[in-house]
Amino acid sequence: MKVIISGGGTGGHLYPALAIGRAFREKGAEILYIGSDYGIEKNIMPNEEFRYELLPVKALRNKNIFVLTKNAYLVLKSFQQAKRIVAGFQPDLIVGTGGYASFPVLRAGAKLGVKTMLHEANAEMGKANQQLAAFADCLCLTYTDTAKYVKDAKKIILTGMPVRESIKTAVRDDGAAYVGIDDDTLLVTITGGSQGAHHINMAMADYYKTYREKKKVLFYHIVGKMNKDDAALLSYPFVRVREYEQKMDSVLARTDICIGRAGASFLAEIAVKGVPAILVPYPFSNGHQEKNAAYYDGKGAAKMVLDAALKDKLAPALDRLIEDEPYRRQMGEKMRGEARGDALQRIVDAGWALIKE
Repeated sequence: MKVIISGGGTGGHLYPALAIGRAFREKGAEILYIGSDYGIEKNIMPNEEFRYELLPVKALRNKNIFVLTKNAYLVLKSFQQAKRIVAGFQPDLIVGTGGYASFPVLRAGAKLGVKTMLHEANAEMGKANQQLAAFADCLCLTYTDTAKYVKDAKKIILTGMPVRESIKTAVRDDGAAYVGIDDDTLLVTITGGSQGAHHINMAMADYYKTYREKKKVLFYHIVGKMNKDDAALLSYPFVRVREYEQKMDSVLARTDICIGRAGASFLAEIAVKGVPAILVPYPFSNGHQEKNAAYYDGKGAAKMVLDAALKDKLAPALDRLIEDEPYRRQMGEKMRGEARGDALQRIVDAGWALIKE
């Protein structure tokens, strides 16, 4: 069996694609990854184990008419290249995880009569997937509400978002040993992702200035590589500052409260661990993160605080989670209720079912 995996431009599209590719490979499939020459995959794929191809496709977001015209030409060029690659590889299935990199590949596959499957990570469907949904043989969703964005899908399956195995298997005791906690200290983890979130860092710096310890709390603050200078403002005895965290699986296993953005992968990870959270959607994500955060807020699994409201709303939201144990426990239970620990298996099963049809 041969499977093409396509999705990239950003990590939110690329990493689920790679996880799905590995899962299909474990079932004996030959894998080809196709992405964009302008996405992060250009730097990442040379270090991955998959055979890969990169297309000259770019996003059609720029408002400049000349740039739009050029990028539209690149989409058409990439579509023709994708058709040649697909015809040469002769896959049994093409799986797309969204992003501009996947559009010409999935469209080419549909034109050539190859079985196609899409995975949508966010509560609000991305533009590429919205356009591809009508052509796909199967649409895998992370959230049931996303179905309202689809008009003519042939088949819809609720699968959830794939989560790294190390996140699922990490246990609290191991996390405690890694962080260096040997008692019932409350661990509050603050993260803005690998690059960090300056606005969250500054809001927490203000919080630390006035924080008066009412119980044993350790703030584990990951400032991010792009904001390492922020660390100088976070120097307090109750704050552990990290520029970057490679063992997030261990940290989340011991975390009692989390403050972070609302990307799909991060949300799936804290759901698996049942961590109550304050979600601060990245304001420049085309609304995707705000829709994600609003979903969890509406389920009582998290509290959403918009980036622009951090100064006024972060402190009271965090204080309540620290001080109100029943509220914190209930939020954690509801967060765990949103977990789909078997998401990757569901996606692979859906793909194999398509191949066998």
